[in-house]
Amino acid sequence: MRNPLRTHTMPSAPKTTATPSGDIRARGRYPAFTPNRTRGIRLVPGSSRSTADPERLPMADPHLTPILDGHDRLTVALYRSAFVVGAGATITLAWALWTRDELTIAFAAYWVSAAAALGSANLHLYVKRLRWLVPALAWLGFLALLAAPLLKARPAEWATSAGLGLHLVALGALVFKESFCFRIPGASTAPVLLGAGGVALAFEFKLVAAALLGLGGALTLAVAVGKVLQPLSHDIGDRSRYEV
Repeated sequence: MRNPLRTHTMPSAPKTTATPSGDIRARGRYPAFTPNRTRGIRLVPGSSRSTADPERLPMADPHLTPILDGHDRLTVALYRSAFVVGAGATITLAWALWTRDELTIAFAAYWVSAAAALGSANLHLYVKRLRWLVPALAWLGFLALLAAPLLKARPAEWATSAGLGLHLVALGALVFKESFCFRIPGASTAPVLLGAGGVALAFEFKLVAAALLGLGGALTLAVAVGKVLQPLSHDIGDRSRYEV
């Protein structure tokens, strides 16, 4: 099955020309940035378009630099802030679980949910099913957290744990998406690490949860650094390829 998030790299800097749509398209070859795939893409000589299957083109398509408006810059900034907030919150949560600081656990869990909301609400993806999936995880998590106060004792605890767990998985899914753009060993395992950490926390295995969340938080931090250094246009890609 072809991966819609697969990225590619080709050498040398492009020469750009403006198109009627306002995009800046390159003539020549792709510049290398930080992708981790090299197959499935070829340019027709003298053309700004690739002969590759559109489903195999990356989001951060380096041969295309769209002109961004204020809304684009805002949504990309909010999306990237999700990784910064999520990394800090997850690492703090891991530390609080290790030291059994209940107040800090509650504080960090709140910011994990905030990071999931920021990232899922400002997600840029060509494939509409994937673009729907991460926000759905975040919304289900919020519904579980909203239901928790209406329940009693153990069911309330399970609802709270489920809400936090869904938000951890949503954050991990964002890291997984970015693992196709950055050479970060183990980044693709983030959903498993963060999700398993949420499950361990639900069953009161706090030290196990701390270790898993610490690893997941470190991967999220590595992606956050990469996103901060990446041009804003790489999150928008080719507007004509978005499924509606």
